[in-house]
Amino acid sequence: MNKSKIVFFAVFFLSSLSVAFAQKVDFGSNYISINQVEWLKFESDNSYDDALSLLNDEGQPIILIRFMTSVNVDLQSETNPDGMIYYANVKFLSLNKEFEIQESKNNVVALLFKSNVVTVDKSLDANNVNALKSKYTQLFSK
Repeated sequence: MNKSKIVFFAVFFLSSLSVAFAQKVDFGSNYISINQVEWLKFESDNSYDDALSLLNDEGQPIILIRFMTSVNVDLQSETNPDGMIYYANVKFLSLNKEFEIQESKNNVVALLFKSNVVTVDKSLDANNVNALKSKYTQLFSK
């Protein structure tokens, strides 16, 4: 098989994987739906400008996601003269654990869903939280 066919099949395979793992995230009036199935209640958190609380069925916050901005002079460039970093700080409230990630709101929620950090009874799964946290160790706030 020549190289162009190998490259074509590799690209096709990788793109099919990304479609297979894609999650459609919708924010309704009270619930976040993943692939048209209600997952968790949510509300905007008024203690921060750009934050989201994910709630259990009793309306108690279990995850707080804050969307933050920070400055890192090492990242200053022509396209980023101020060295601005945009990231999400994700806190698992009952476990007192958190991580930071550079992703959009929908991608953060999809990641939490795919990682199974919330159990069927809408509590946090400590093992899955720890596994997710171990993958994202970079701190953008420092």
